[in-house]
Amino acid sequence: EYGKVIPGITVGLFTGGTPIEKDILKIRDEGCNIFVTTPGRLADLMSKMNDLNFFGIEVLILDEADRLLDLGFEIQLSDILSKLPKQRRTGLFSATQTKQLSELMKAGLRNPVKIVVKVEAREGAELQSIPTLLDNFFIVCRVDHKISQL
Repeated sequence: EYGKVIPGITVGLFTGGTPIEKDILKIRDEGCNIFVTTPGRLADLMSKMNDLNFFGIEVLILDEADRLLDLGFEIQLSDILSKLPKQRRTGLFSATQTKQLSELMKAGLRNPVKIVVKVEAREGAELQSIPTLLDNFFIVCRVDHKISQL
C-alpha cells in the first residue's frame, strides 16, 4: 500500500510459501524500489536472478536481527551482505544483544553505532520496558533528497 501513495515508488512483498517465479516476474515487469522480504527468499531471488543488480542499494533494514540468527539465517544473511555494496546504510534492529548479533555487526557493518534504549524507574514506580513517551514520524521528500533526509 505504501508504494501506491508515492508516485514512482514500487514495493514488493516477497516471502516463502508462494512460487518464486511469480516474484521474479513482478521484479522484472514492475521493478522494485523497496523489498520487504525474508532472508531466505531474498537469498533465493539473488541466486535465481543473476542479472538482478543490487549495487544500487543504499539502505538495508534488518528487523528482529537477533531472531533471524536464532532461526538459522546466519549463512543467508552473510551471503546477502556479501552481494550488496559496501557503501550502504544498514539498520539492524533487535530487542536483545547477542554474541551472534555482535559478530554479524563486525562482519557486515562499517563504523557501526550501537543505540541502547533503557528506561529507568522513578522511585516507587514500576520498571517499564517500553518508554511512555515515544514519538515516531516520517517525511515525504524528493527521491534525490532521500539519503540526506535520513
